[in-house]
Amino acid sequence: FVPVFIEKMLSSLKQFPASFYKTILEKSSGNPFLIQEIIKTLYDKQILYFENYDWEINLDLFGHFEFENNITQLILKKLNSFSNAEIAYLKLIAVINKEFNLTFLSYFLEKVAAANFFFHLNDEFLTKNTPSDLLIKLIDHCREKQLMEENLAKGKGFYLLHDKINEYLYRQIEPENLQQLHLLCAQTIEELYSEELSEKVFLLAYHYNQTEEWNKIFFYNELAFQKALDRYAYSEAGTYIRHIVDLKLEKKLFDPAFLHLIIRMSRLLNTMGDISLSLKYLQQALKIARDLNLDELLMELNLEVGTGYYLLNDTFTSLQYYNSALKLAEEKNKEIDIPTPYTLIGSAYYFKFELEKAEYYFSKAIQYTHKDALDDLLPLCGLRSWVYSTFGDFEMARRDIETIEANLDNISNPLMLSSLYHFCSLYYSWSGADVMKSLDYSHMSYDYATRSNAAVLQYSSLYSRMSAYFLLSEWEQCEATFEQALSISKKTEVNIGIQNFWSLMALIHLYQQNFDKAHELAQYYLSKKDTIENEQNILSFMLVESVYYYHQGDLEQSTQILDEALRMYEENHIAPLGIFFLMFKGHLLSKQNHFYESQNIKNQLQDFFSERKSLLFLKNKYQDLIQLTENAIQNSQQQKSKDSRENTLKEKIQLANIIKTSQMISSILDIEQLLEIIVEKTLEITGAERGALLLRNLD
Repeated sequence: FVPVFIEKMLSSLKQFPASFYKTILEKSSGNPFLIQEIIKTLYDKQILYFENYDWEINLDLFGHFEFENNITQLILKKLNSFSNAEIAYLKLIAVINKEFNLTFLSYFLEKVAAANFFFHLNDEFLTKNTPSDLLIKLIDHCREKQLMEENLAKGKGFYLLHDKINEYLYRQIEPENLQQLHLLCAQTIEELYSEELSEKVFLLAYHYNQTEEWNKIFFYNELAFQKALDRYAYSEAGTYIRHIVDLKLEKKLFDPAFLHLIIRMSRLLNTMGDISLSLKYLQQALKIARDLNLDELLMELNLEVGTGYYLLNDTFTSLQYYNSALKLAEEKNKEIDIPTPYTLIGSAYYFKFELEKAEYYFSKAIQYTHKDALDDLLPLCGLRSWVYSTFGDFEMARRDIETIEANLDNISNPLMLSSLYHFCSLYYSWSGADVMKSLDYSHMSYDYATRSNAAVLQYSSLYSRMSAYFLLSEWEQCEATFEQALSISKKTEVNIGIQNFWSLMALIHLYQQNFDKAHELAQYYLSKKDTIENEQNILSFMLVESVYYYHQGDLEQSTQILDEALRMYEENHIAPLGIFFLMFKGHLLSKQNHFYESQNIKNQLQDFFSERKSLLFLKNKYQDLIQLTENAIQNSQQQKSKDSRENTLKEKIQLANIIKTSQMISSILDIEQLLEIIVEKTLEITGAERGALLLRNLD
């Protein structure tokens, strides 16, 4: 950057020593304004000079040059040439804080003069000095000193060249004058741009936030919040809504509208991954709702708190709050006829792996969702498709996914699109219908989440990506995706479904024949399986352990784990994993010559696949794992057999050599000849390395 910047500044392709660029970078911290000032100073002092049609540098003088790396000092030097009146006008420009034009600045100047509190600006002064004349001279002076520039590209007027210039001038304003100046600036915007205020809401929110005009603060921050949301600028939206909430909490301005505002803010904070902060505000809202006896809002707030704990992977606490909300509804003899509560409760039951309840609540939510309300309906279809897929009912899952895909073009919200592509991706990988499409959808989900800075959705989309890579046997990509997901989880507070990643990683280790690594992961999580609420993950870890112990030759332990897993499968009907357990059970029975029992399981599987042909792809995937395990066992046995044969042969050869050597030694009387024979036979018996050592000692 620095060499290119200097080339453009000097209009020359001259290459200076690397040490020159390095020093400029260090002294300027890469700040273009400082680089420009340093180069100008070097030229003024003839350290950098133009000679014989080329630029040169006096390296000796450059080495002793005292750099002024404090940008404030450079600004002060430039401002020394300005009069007190000009400095006062520049302070007004610093209050504006953005690009300005002469019309705006003149109008602002007149407002300040009419207020008669700042510098010598008053009506009498302006009758003698036309504002436009004063300001034109000021702008010319600023441009001469390279403090200000005109924005020709946008045609919007002028701007100070560096934020530090603005900051320095702003800090010079007396604190008692700042509030009034910001108020006058905001009023100037309102009067001059009354027909286009919607384009000025961010500026108005900024200026009113420096005042005590509370109604204006709430009004413009609300508009700025909504406008930021419309632009999908969620971080900025969070700043505006938090400012309103914090002020109202401070001033105890509590009413139902305020509590609804906290709910909106909490959802935004959750999306951005700031879940603990969201819960902090929601708990305050709960207290306010109780104090004001707002039962309906209490119900809604309990649901929102439950969602926060659900995102923190605390399903037990989450369901407590959800059930409190339902209890409040029952006490009021009221059927909750909005989809949100059922959606949240269904999600909690899904991750708790109470699948029938999850399907019931998702279907209930769909029942209360208007068919044209796509932002509500489509995510519900996605959630319910997860339940159907877990049951192995991919036909029902496909119907929900087709509903989503048919409406993707009608959705513009990147957050919604990220979620929808995630749902679709998981269906296409779990069902095996189109794994490449699953991979493409997972990338689209991640891209939309990244555009919106939505950590929760970035994180979840990586699971669908990892699932696709797993089915494609792209192990390196699986591990890279896994590490990326862990990184997001550590940076944010998003932990929901973290064990999904770990259980899939354990399976990946199995397929890579890293049996010890797979066992280490499974053993760790099964040692605390009471804390794992998702039974699918428990079953995945049990699958790993059953295969591991079989590979180790411990058939009894493998069978014991397998039987326990089959019992759990029969209770919960988690079809995709149940297929493996049945296949592996049949395989183990066959290995133990229990052919009748093995055939019964094969018949059971055949009937199952005839009913659900969509699950046949899993049969091949699991058969690969069983075959890989058998290959690994066979390779291990062959290696042991080879090592055993080699050791036996070696022992036989050594014994024969020892006998021959003993016979030979007993027949030799010459000591020198005897020593030579001993060395020679030692080489034969114990190997060349030990024989070489003996020869060296003889020398």
